[in-house]
Amino acid sequence: MMNASKTIGSLVKADPRFDTLIAPDTELEVLANGYDWSEGPVWVPRDGGFLLWSDVPANTIYKWEPGHAAAAFMKPSGFTGVGEYSREPGSNGLTLDRQGRLIAAEHGDRRISRFDWTGGKRTVADNWQGKRFNSPNDVVVKSNGDIYFTDPIYGLPEGETDATREIDFSGVYRWSEKTAEVTLLTKDLSRPNGLAFSPDEKSLYVANSDPAKAIWMIYPVEADGTTSEDFSTQVRTALANLETSLRAAGAEWSTVLKINGYVADIEKLPELNEVYTSVVTVHGAPARTTVEVSRFRGRTAVEFDAVAYRRQS
Repeated sequence: MMNASKTIGSLVKADPRFDTLIAPDTELEVLANGYDWSEGPVWVPRDGGFLLWSDVPANTIYKWEPGHAAAAFMKPSGFTGVGEYSREPGSNGLTLDRQGRLIAAEHGDRRISRFDWTGGKRTVADNWQGKRFNSPNDVVVKSNGDIYFTDPIYGLPEGETDATREIDFSGVYRWSEKTAEVTLLTKDLSRPNGLAFSPDEKSLYVANSDPAKAIWMIYPVEADGTTSEDFSTQVRTALANLETSLRAAGAEWSTVLKINGYVADIEKLPELNEVYTSVVTVHGAPARTTVEVSRFRGRTAVEFDAVAYRRQS
């Protein structure tokens, strides 16, 4: 591949604290170019330090190190079978585990793999409840060694309608280092893609790369490593539960006199208001009358109760 000693673009910061990580005048240097589709860069500190990244269509991991031109490091990187597989057969996301081993999300072999820098690769996980993954896309390792990854359908030969597909949704998963078990964290995103932890690992960020719903989700990470619903979803769930209770009592939204809200984090109030308005007021229910900050057990972060009259039949 052609290597170029040039710079490109500029850093765009959404928070001034970014300057404490990277100096504002830092240039973006092009180390190499001419690839089909570059993904999953990871800096490897061993052997003097070098950069690895995936070229997904080329089924290749490339390597760059200071003073040397970029070159192929591993081929095949994601599909080791016979013949052609798909337009996106290679590895995608790359990262390192606590022992410094290379962890890869592989489209073609439909797995999370580990490379110990000698010999061949080993499979970390390739299924959930006996069903093969679609095409693991991105991967991140928590400080305790657990591996979190996304599994959309991009690497399957026919995508969403592929005949070899065994899981009918795109999920976000966790592999436990202690038990080697795979846990489904959420299947609510249509195209889960990139993911990362907050610095304190209390939040998991997941990007949804569906043009129809291009969003970032934030999932609270529980002490056991699993995730709970994002706050907006919890608000919708709490309101749905309230509606169910109203109907069971012979009431409905239009018979509500007042609604009280209880929230665990007052900083979430703007988000609560947004969801509340979109769900409740369109049904003619009154504006919420009170909001109290309360402590909740477990994963619940919001609750509602209501006063309503029973509709006469």
